[in-house]
Amino acid sequence: DQTVAADVLLVGDDGGVFLMNQPEDDTARAWESRNANLRITEVNSVAYDSGYGVMVSGQQDNGTTYQIGLVDAVDNDQNGESNNLEERLHWEKLRSGDGNALAIADDGTDRYLYYVGNNLHSVSRVDLTATGPDLASRFYLGTSGLIQDDIDFTGFTQIPMEVGLVNDDHHVLALGLNGLYIV
Repeated sequence: DQTVAADVLLVGDDGGVFLMNQPEDDTARAWESRNANLRITEVNSVAYDSGYGVMVSGQQDNGTTYQIGLVDAVDNDQNGESNNLEERLHWEKLRSGDGNALAIADDGTDRYLYYVGNNLHSVSRVDLTATGPDLASRFYLGTSGLIQDDIDFTGFTQIPMEVGLVNDDHHVLALGLNGLYIV
């Protein structure tokens, strides 16, 4: 039942919809989620690897997640239905915290996902495979070579990032905040 009485407070934010009954009463005051089956998140960036069909999403407060498209006429979660909503909308977490810029590199042989967390302290790369990111291949780029302003910055802001193929077997990553970095 999603009906609302007159003595309630409704709030919507990046976490969903919440209700408080009797907001003026200190003893009765408590928030209740009204999200039901809503899939709530604030998406900062997305990337899609068309080679493997992997969708990646950088999300505020929910990290970086990925989804393998399971539109394959197979009952992958063994619930008696193929390609149902739970299969098609299932996301796996790659990292917690905030998700930021994303870039996918394909050099013709290998595929890589670059992703950023809150700031330049958390730039990472993983190999992409047909089953998603290979977490065993993950490495962090670190802060070596950053200018002091970027080292000192610890908040959240959108970080521009782009990846491109330089020649047949080499790609370059460009990103920056107060400085431009080429990896």
